[in-house]
Amino acid sequence: MNSQAQSHYEQSLAFFNQGEDKKALDEIDQALSLDPDRAAYRILRARVCLEMHKTAQAIQELEAVIQQGEQVAEAHFQLGCVYDFTRDLEEAASQFTQAIQHDPEMVEGYRRRALSHLLLEQYEAAIQDCNFILQRQPQDGLSYIRRGRAHYRSGDHLTAISDFVQGLYYKSRMSATILWSLAKWRVIPELDAIIAQEPDNADAYFLRGHAYDTYRVAAELPEAIRDYTRAIELSPDRPVFHLFRSQAYLKQGDLDAALQDIDHALARDPAHVDALVLRGRIYYRQEKKHQAMRDWQDALEQCPDRVKAVEIRQMMKTASESTD
Repeated sequence: MNSQAQSHYEQSLAFFNQGEDKKALDEIDQALSLDPDRAAYRILRARVCLEMHKTAQAIQELEAVIQQGEQVAEAHFQLGCVYDFTRDLEEAASQFTQAIQHDPEMVEGYRRRALSHLLLEQYEAAIQDCNFILQRQPQDGLSYIRRGRAHYRSGDHLTAISDFVQGLYYKSRMSATILWSLAKWRVIPELDAIIAQEPDNADAYFLRGHAYDTYRVAAELPEAIRDYTRAIELSPDRPVFHLFRSQAYLKQGDLDAALQDIDHALARDPAHVDALVLRGRIYYRQEKKHQAMRDWQDALEQCPDRVKAVEIRQMMKTASESTD
């Protein structure tokens, strides 16, 4: 391995992760001038080109890697990402399939192909891809949500709402508009119809509460709390219901009720990151900064999401500075 070329590659990767694409491109070009046949360098160059919307160059790099016969699975995967960007969904799905054929355990390949299948209205294929992911990553909220959309659009509404609830447990900041991929004026009537047919369906009440929580002004927040409460009455041991009602109480400024609900959720799932973050926020509002910092530190240790981890660190920094 050419150490100078590797140094340029590592610097390029650092610039790429920081969003400095022009600097990343310059560094990877220098790496390739010293070691033009290394597949990893060409794949990174393709990723940088895609970020700069230079799709033809990205395709050229990745096809060269595939012909070379090294890191073929990753090259097909990245090629799928390029075609997904250009909205050639059938070719994107084909490339993700070829990536999976070379690396049958490539979870990210299944994740991206599931989205392609969903957009192509190939709902059963999307469901199968999500099943594969969730068998290996049972806390992948986005895969529950995509599987729910596939079930919903294929007419299986009850299975869909069950998946939506599970997805929201791990993606608790997702709005109802994004969750359903429907205009807001359609979501609540859809749920009204499900509740009319299934009056004891806790998931349907919860999701209608979430829709009210998303769409209505603060003065109408009690409608959301009413539906969250009905969901809890029907299924009292579901931590997701208590998590969302706690958030609604916090919006109302009812800190004691919010704390009671989030304690209930954490008693059943002590390592849930969003619940720990929320309880930290409640403690902070109650001026219990030591308890808030403890919960945020616990959340940080459990957090697999880099973006969320940055947010938690920023909350801790703000709390520490205000304490000082």
